[in-house]
Amino acid sequence: MDREIDKKKQEERIHQKKNFLPCDIKFLQELYNKSEGEEVLWRYNLYLFSDLEKKRLLSKKFQSNLNNDINTLEVVKRYFSDLTAKNPLNRILEMEWNTQFPDQVLAFLDFLSMAHSVEIRSPFLDYRLVEFVSTIPGNMKIRNGNVKDILKKTVEQLLPEGITKRPKEGFVLPIFDWMVEKLRDYCMDMLSEKSLTKHNLLNKDVVKNILSDFYSGNKSAAGKIWNLMMFQVWWEKYFG
Repeated sequence: MDREIDKKKQEERIHQKKNFLPCDIKFLQELYNKSEGEEVLWRYNLYLFSDLEKKRLLSKKFQSNLNNDINTLEVVKRYFSDLTAKNPLNRILEMEWNTQFPDQVLAFLDFLSMAHSVEIRSPFLDYRLVEFVSTIPGNMKIRNGNVKDILKKTVEQLLPEGITKRPKEGFVLPIFDWMVEKLRDYCMDMLSEKSLTKHNLLNKDVVKNILSDFYSGNKSAAGKIWNLMMFQVWWEKYFG
C-alpha cells in the first residue's frame, strides 16, 4: 500500500515538473525551499527588507513612533487570509492583483506612457473579463510550460506567426546597471552620513554597509540602495 502511495506521489511530481517545463526547475526548487512551500513566505521573501532587516535599518527615533505589533509578515498573512481563490495559481494571481498590480505595474505604465504623452488603455482590465478569467482553473493558464496558454491559443490566429512564442520582455529601465558607474557618485552622496543626518530616520552604519556590499560586487543589494535613495530624494524634496 505504501509503495503504491509513494509511486503515485512520484508520478504527480513528474507530472507537475512537465507542466512547468521549459521553466527553470532549479529556480523553482530554490524558491520552494526558501518559502518552505508556504504561499505567505513566498510573497514575504520577495520584499527587499525582512522585518528583522527593517528593525536594524530604522533608527530608534523612527521606531519609537511605530506600532510594534504591526510587521510586514503579519500584513502579508492578512492579505492571504482574505483571498477568495482556492487554486494555488489563482491565489497567487489574486494576491498580485491586490498588491503588486496597483502598487507597481500600473504605476510603471502611467509613468512611462505619460512621459511620452501617450494615452494608454488596458483592455484586459475590463472588470467583466477579469471576473471571468478568475474562474478559469490554473492548469489552463500554465500548461506544458506555456504560460498564458489559454490566452495565446485564443489570439494565435489573429497575430503574425511567432508572436505568441516570443519571450516575455519587461519595460523597466536598466537603473541597477547605471548605479554601478554612472550613478555611483549620486548614490554615495544621497546616502552619505551628511545626507542621512538631516532626518536621522535611518541607521547610518547599516546604510553604509549596504552600500559597501553592493559596490564590492553584491548586485542583489541594488534594489535596497535604490529604495533607500528614493526615500532620501522624497524626504529632501518635501521636508529637506
